[in-house]
Amino acid sequence: MHSIFYLPDGAIDNSFGTRSAKWSYWGSRTSDGCQPLFTSLADLNPEYSEIAERNLDLLEKCTKDGLLHGGPMYFTANEPACTHHTFCHAKVLAHLIDTNYQPQERCSLFIDNNDFYKYFETLHVSLLRKGDFRATISDYDADFVNGNTFCSGGSITLLYNNKVGPIFAASVPQYSFVE
Repeated sequence: MHSIFYLPDGAIDNSFGTRSAKWSYWGSRTSDGCQPLFTSLADLNPEYSEIAERNLDLLEKCTKDGLLHGGPMYFTANEPACTHHTFCHAKVLAHLIDTNYQPQERCSLFIDNNDFYKYFETLHVSLLRKGDFRATISDYDADFVNGNTFCSGGSITLLYNNKVGPIFAASVPQYSFVE
């Protein structure tokens, strides 16, 4: 089911999650990312290999001067890259080389071609796709007093267009550092 949260360009939508304040466009900043999961399951379903390949393509687009930036526009906005992000993802790429991972034949994904609406009751999140537009909407009723730091209350947390990419990603109105 994770595959439904990927965007056509290989990004993952975590605009609504509890760790959205630490989200980057291509995935988690400090974890191994999606490659270990999707490449290890690629023989079971060609879509998993496709997601991993698209995400690798996006990582490459976000890499400038050997460093992984937080998104495709960070470099042009003169935002410095974090070396920690680079080596967290480099170790996975080394693993793929060491295990001689071979991608499957490229394929289309469900998210490429279908208009859809899906509500995830336990997350209080709706995914909507109509034509070239995608929206993620959260109806979670957050209690910011208790330190919840994610978008809520009927907000569109991500608006994406197939031709231009992300139009906007929401942020929380008040940050509360609970870690």
